[in-house]
Amino acid sequence: MSISHTNKRLAVIIITLLFVILTLTLYANATTYPLTVRDDLDRDVKFTRAPQRIISLASSHTEILYALGLEARVIALDDYSNYPAQTAQKPRVGNSQTPSLERIIAMQPDLILVGDVSDKALVDQLAKLGLPALGFAPHNLAEVYEAIEKIGRLCDVEQRATQIISSMKATQAAVVAAVKKSNNRPNVLFEVWCDPLYTAGPGSFIDELITMAGGKNIAADAKSAWPVLSLETAIAANPDVILTSLTIEQSVVNQAHKAAWANVSAVKFGRVYEVDQDIISRPGPRITDGLLMIARLLHPELF
Repeated sequence: MSISHTNKRLAVIIITLLFVILTLTLYANATTYPLTVRDDLDRDVKFTRAPQRIISLASSHTEILYALGLEARVIALDDYSNYPAQTAQKPRVGNSQTPSLERIIAMQPDLILVGDVSDKALVDQLAKLGLPALGFAPHNLAEVYEAIEKIGRLCDVEQRATQIISSMKATQAAVVAAVKKSNNRPNVLFEVWCDPLYTAGPGSFIDELITMAGGKNIAADAKSAWPVLSLETAIAANPDVILTSLTIEQSVVNQAHKAAWANVSAVKFGRVYEVDQDIISRPGPRITDGLLMIARLLHPELF
């Protein structure tokens, strides 16, 4: 037997083995139906196949669907879904609290993703109409990962979901490791609105991200996730960094008690920063980008 013939046989064997491995990998990652999915309302919803006509009633779920490469299956969105830019091409069914049921029914969706599970009445109403709805409302990063995994598995793109989660966890781990190198934990005020001064308290994503990014939220002991702070309380806390979802000109530091704010550390040393609230408050695939963004603002010496 010639060397050339032996090499050809070896090449055929290698190609065959690679094909078998690829096939086994694809089948190993394929979702098996029927599949029952439990949502954040402790409801078990059964699906006989991967959803092909999906409506998202939450901007965070829209971002998850697009990150998973499922935009072709998305048939409609809520009014607030604005990322990525391609979402502008999709039909709308109203706001997430009171969507148009007539439009939803006419579109014949086989999956509706709801984000605000506090509105259980909406989910129940959709279910009574025979429309399969799932409510996911993550409260922390771990629950974001779980929602992405469940949506990916349901839609038979579990491998892509795993890749997204792995990338997000890598960013999270890198930030946590970096900020451990510093003993400095700056006091942080997050400004949601200026009049009155709404901020982020315990139970909000922003509070978790500030802590994970190596900061101390001045509203960490508030009684709600989105408390109102008096100007006197905020000024007395003397935040080292102020993150605002407004423009610098609109920020509270340039509104009432401007002279008093001038003595606050963040203002005095030019550490008032505009941030995109969508990135750090939507429980979707960009949330760890928001974590990294905050960490860079709090600890520029580490990044």
